[in-house]
Amino acid sequence: HDLIGKPFFSFLHPDDLASTITTFKSALLSRAPKSTSVRFRAADGNYVWIESHGNTIVNKSGRITGMVVSSRDITEQVKHQKEIEESELRYRTLLNAIPDLMFVQTNDGVYLDYHCSDESQLLFPPQSFIGKKYTEVLPPTILSLFEDKFKRVKEHLGIEKFEYAAKLQSGELGYFEARVTSFGSDKILSIIRDITDRKRAEKAIQKSEQLLKRQNEELNERNQKIVSINKELMLAKE
Repeated sequence: HDLIGKPFFSFLHPDDLASTITTFKSALLSRAPKSTSVRFRAADGNYVWIESHGNTIVNKSGRITGMVVSSRDITEQVKHQKEIEESELRYRTLLNAIPDLMFVQTNDGVYLDYHCSDESQLLFPPQSFIGKKYTEVLPPTILSLFEDKFKRVKEHLGIEKFEYAAKLQSGELGYFEARVTSFGSDKILSIIRDITDRKRAEKAIQKSEQLLKRQNEELNERNQKIVSINKELMLAKE
């Protein structure tokens, strides 16, 4: 009863007023049904979300004489949708902070989705593998390896971990550590970590160790020669 004789717009949240007036004018000009969702002030003074559907009333002469609007409370729906959006945002923020590559495939190996914070880490651009089977896109050098791991995962539903090397889009050789596991009842998840820097560091350490070993061997040889020369000099003095 508090609504009778009062302008509909006076109950709207200030932030929704301009857009609602625009929708209202559009409905009058087009004479077409319009829908909108706005915050509406309830009897207790708090705002609730309502979804409104409006249609113009036209008399026999074609003149607009009013508008019929039906509304329903969608506060819980909006609240639920906001919670979903916030959850998705947290998920995306967390996911974007993870440097690993992720690929979701069907049990038959068709790529459905992927996550990548740096697309230079991909062997191929996304459009060349999404919707395709891994046997169509993976290079022969690693194809049999992935094929074997996918088979094992489908058999025992565990996690398969392995390393491999492959050429990137830039032509450089990259090194990767892969974890493959079941994802639900009909999908496979592959988590790929770039370990190129680690492999390069390991090779650098290996080279340093080999160099140090050769230097020690050369030093030992020189020491043995010196000892031998000293013995000969001692014998010569006697």
